[in-house]
Amino acid sequence: MLAALFELGQERGEIDRACDPMQLAELLIATYQFTTSNWLIDWWNGHRPREELGARIEAAFEVFLDGCRAR
Repeated sequence: MLAALFELGQERGEIDRACDPMQLAELLIATYQFTTSNWLIDWWNGHRPREELGARIEAAFEVFLDGCRAR
């Protein structure tokens, strides 16, 4: 389902067509899981302020989506 959403974004000119939609879906899921895991174990350990999990995931997704956005 995520790959289909990325394909739609490509059709609409929002997502870079050079990116593989399946890989984008895989990376988005990985970003979610890894960010959640790091938040749970406090991986940043004081190197940045502790945020709510939702805010941390939202920030990670913003970085991810900015990287695959069509220019």
